[in-house]
Amino acid sequence: MSVEEARAAIVQKLQMGGTKGATSLGTKTLVAANQMVFDDAMADLEREGVAIVNREAAKPKYYLREFAPSHREAILIKLRKGGVKGVPALSTRSASANARTAIEKDVAALESEGEIVVDRNGAKPKYYLKEFAPQLPNLERVCARLEEIATAKYPEIFSESELKKELSKGEATLLGRAIYWLENQREIVRLRHGASTFFTSARALHSAAGGELAVMAGAASFPKGAASSEPVATSEGLDAGRIREAYRVLAEHSGFPSVKIAALQRESGAALTVLHRWLMEEHQQGRAVLSFGDWSLSDEAARVAAIELRGERYLLVKLL
Repeated sequence: MSVEEARAAIVQKLQMGGTKGATSLGTKTLVAANQMVFDDAMADLEREGVAIVNREAAKPKYYLREFAPSHREAILIKLRKGGVKGVPALSTRSASANARTAIEKDVAALESEGEIVVDRNGAKPKYYLKEFAPQLPNLERVCARLEEIATAKYPEIFSESELKKELSKGEATLLGRAIYWLENQREIVRLRHGASTFFTSARALHSAAGGELAVMAGAASFPKGAASSEPVATSEGLDAGRIREAYRVLAEHSGFPSVKIAALQRESGAALTVLHRWLMEEHQQGRAVLSFGDWSLSDEAARVAAIELRGERYLLVKLL
């Protein structure tokens, strides 16, 4: 028996099973005589998404994708009942490992589609239906707030506890990540006096030094003359002026200095690979700041346009 024949037999069996599914892939005699072939055929169908195997019970059950049961509806019902209080867990302690895996898969899909919101800022995640979800602290907003405070109050310096006071309780949970990101992006600089650590605006410090100071922030530094308005070499085939004009339009329209890389590519008409190369050049020269953005709420176009750097994916950019 060929794999193609086994595939056809499995599909026919699962069509007959409908929403009840099937506990076997064919007749006992036929499958026993062609076990490896049936296993290969089923593996192909599952990999291609044609068939689904529910492994939550002691024995697996097989379905065509259109008939397969889902935890999605149960999750949505549970979150609707939870309302604004949210739900701390979507599976019970007694649920099998396979059941928990299936639920987690459906949760990830619902979050990606924007149907639900997961608050991961506490010790344990909390789940909300989108319409009941609170305004969650966002790393980019926290970074932008700290950057503005540090710049506006320069030459004042801040301890980590003083920076924390500038944030709400929810935002404060992101302080450590925000400091790490701002240092990495050369927005703040760490200063030490004895055993004490303080922070100040890296760009304000650089500007005060007349553009001659290379400010170390993490592993990166400002090159001499990075703040200069003189034209610089850019990626071949790209109109830097057009990119900056597109950025200006997008930033003014949104009212926020960081714009989606996907929107910048669309507004400017630049080829994505060339735009990426130019943005990386600007980033290395201290004239562009990359931001994470919210991956879970981004569409496919925004994700495709993201820049990956040191294992992190950046959806947004701010041009300086």
